[in-house]
Amino acid sequence: MNVYVGQGDGTFIMQPPNEMPAGYDPRTRPWYNEAVSAGKMTLTEPYRDSVTKGLFITIATPVRSLTGQRGVAGGDLSLATLVKMISSIHFQGDGCAFLVDESEHILVHPDTSLVMKTLAEVYPTDTPKLSQKISENTLGGHAQVLTFARVNGLPSGNWYVGVARDKGRRTQCSVSSGTLR
Repeated sequence: MNVYVGQGDGTFIMQPPNEMPAGYDPRTRPWYNEAVSAGKMTLTEPYRDSVTKGLFITIATPVRSLTGQRGVAGGDLSLATLVKMISSIHFQGDGCAFLVDESEHILVHPDTSLVMKTLAEVYPTDTPKLSQKISENTLGGHAQVLTFARVNGLPSGNWYVGVARDKGRRTQCSVSSGTLR
């Protein structure tokens, strides 16, 4: 959506250009501080954009300009494609896939009313653990079996793909050759 550089002197450059609020200082922003603190590329927690209401993350990395000025380069990435991918996984009407972060916030779910809620808010009794072990719970009066798999290869943070399937079905829900069946 946008790419930008926040320099160590507080200068902020963004493409495409956009008017920032008076006194905006990138050095006070979480994306800037997290990248500086980590000393490497980082991903922010997903957030809902105040204008588009879409889900975004910021990817940021420390940089040094040709003049030696230190700063952080970043970009805002829409999770719309990821939302479409996760939401398109269907289990013949009796289950779904969703994305959860390490703090157990639901990032992507076919039921958008659950996005940004915690697993404990959605499953207040016997909250499922972020584990490959199968657990059982109830959502909307339906008994479910759930499991989670960690998403590998992220530069920071931990995300998990959760699979929830209606317990009453006898068919298997497994990942095989890149497809769910």
